Amino acid sequence: MGTDPKSWAETFAAELSVGGERVPFERVLAHHLDAISKLRSVSGLTWRSLASFLVRAGACRADGSPISADQLRVGHARLVRQAARAAKGSPPGSPILDKGQRVLRAEPSSVAELPKLRPPLGANPTATKTVSPYSLSPKSDREDVSDDEIALALSRLTKLSSRS
Repeated sequence: MGTDPKSWAETFAAELSVGGERVPFERVLAHHLDAISKLRSVSGLTWRSLASFLVRAGACRADGSPISADQLRVGHARLVRQAARAAKGSPPGSPILDKGQRVLRAEPSSVAELPKLRPPLGANPTATKTVSPYSLSPKSDREDVSDDEIALALSRLTKLSSRS
């Protein structure tokens, strides 16, 4: 593939679906990291123009809405940061530094270091199982919502409606 943005966008859009099944946006984006960097540096295209090419090629989010420049920019930055971390051999729990070497955010290295959610006030802690959102895999790695997540959300909604 050269630096033709139209053919790149058509290829990207085609890869968002395989056999009628939706492929997660970030997986396709990860496959195109080098092409996007090349398009931005050689052609001078902006994130908005790249997103526009994708929309014209028929690429869209899973809900049918157009892919935004922000979604493209943020996804690209996240994947580049992960690739840089992997290339340096940094463990996943290492802090994220800005150019001035200040810690922007420290990621926990294990589930044991994450804070646990407490049940709402007045709730019987033995009656409901507390689910930590940190212990779940990222949404891009799973398609379904667990029964525990649904039960927790329903219990919160029930308590909110009873207070009204």
